[in-house]
Amino acid sequence: MCQASDRLLAATAIIRNTEPRRDAQGEILDAHDGCLEYFEGRFYLYGTRYGKTDGFGKENRYVCYSSSDLTAWTPHGEMLKDAPPRTYYRPYVKHNQKSGKYVMWYNADKTFDKTLPIEGQVFEVDGRTAFMIPPKQRPAGRAAPWVWYAPTLPGLPGPEERWMFEKLLAAGIAIGGVDVAESYGSPNGCAVFSAFHKELVEKRGMSPRACLLARSRGGLMLYNWAAEHPDSVACIAGIYPVCNLASYPGLARACGAYGLTEAELTAQLTRHNPIARLTPLAKAKVPIFHIHGDVDDVVPLKDNSGEVARRYRELGGPIELVVPPGQGHNMWQGFFQCQELVDFLIKQANAEAQRK
Repeated sequence: MCQASDRLLAATAIIRNTEPRRDAQGEILDAHDGCLEYFEGRFYLYGTRYGKTDGFGKENRYVCYSSSDLTAWTPHGEMLKDAPPRTYYRPYVKHNQKSGKYVMWYNADKTFDKTLPIEGQVFEVDGRTAFMIPPKQRPAGRAAPWVWYAPTLPGLPGPEERWMFEKLLAAGIAIGGVDVAESYGSPNGCAVFSAFHKELVEKRGMSPRACLLARSRGGLMLYNWAAEHPDSVACIAGIYPVCNLASYPGLARACGAYGLTEAELTAQLTRHNPIARLTPLAKAKVPIFHIHGDVDDVVPLKDNSGEVARRYRELGGPIELVVPPGQGHNMWQGFFQCQELVDFLIKQANAEAQRK
C-alpha cells in the first residue's frame, strides 16, 4: 500500500491486489513502475503503459490516472507529447512549492551502450541493445563461428563470464547477444532474436548456425527460438538454464510477456514451454550440454535440466548433463570455469566452421 499523503481520509478504500483496477471506461489501469501522489484533493497515478509488451521498449509511454477515492479512476492519457524514440521507465511527479509548478523526472536510455566483460561492439537491433565480441583473428573467405549468449540483460554478460569468453575468443570464436528484456521466451522476444540472427549472419559475417549458451532464464529465450529454427543451431550449452516456464518464473508472472492471461498461457503451455518443444531439435540431432547443481531451489534441476535430459534422450537427441553435488543457483566458480562446457562449445564451433 502506497502512502500518498499524511492527510487523514474521511473514508476507507479497500484495495485487493488480486483484482485488476479499472478506469471509467472499464479498461484495466496500465501504469507501471511509477508513483502515486496526492494533489489538491485528488490522487494521481503516474506510470509506464506496457500494453502487450514486456515493459521495456520504445513503444512504452507515460500515462496518468486520477481518483478521489482510490477506487474510481479517470484516465488522462499520455504525459509526454512527441516523445523521442527511447526506452522510458519510472516516472515521478512532484509539486515545486517555490515555483508553483509540477515537475516530472524519469529514466530514459539515451544511447545503446553496454559494459561488457571484454571489449566488443555495441549496436542496435530492432530498438534493442546488442553486442558482439569478435576474436582477434577470423577465418578468411568463410563465415565465422560464434556463440550466442543469453540473457543479455543489464549487467549480463558479467565478469564471471570472462574466463569462458577468453577461451572462446582464443579459439577464434566470436560471442554475441541481444537484450530482449524479461521476455521469458515469448514470441515478441523470439522476433527480436530472429532480427539479431539476421544482423549477425547477413551483415557481420557470422555462421548461419550459432552455438547457443544459455545462463539461467536465458534458457527460456534461446530454447524457444531454437525450437523454431533448429537448422540455425549448431549446439546448445547451458549453465543452470531455465527450461520450464511453470518452474520459473511461473505462469502468473510470465503470462504478461506473452500477452496472455495466466489461464490462457496454461491452456497454451505446450506451445511455449521449452521442455515440450524439443522434438525439432532432436530430429536435427542438435547436441546439448548442461551443467546444473542438484540443490538449485530457484531453477530446480529435476524440473529443468533433468526433465530436458530425460525427454531429449527419449527423442533420440544427444545430451550430456553434468550435476555438481551440493551446488545451487549461485556464482560457484565451477559453473563459469567449466572446462567441459568450453570444450563442448569449441568442438561444436570448430565442426561448424568446417561445414561448407
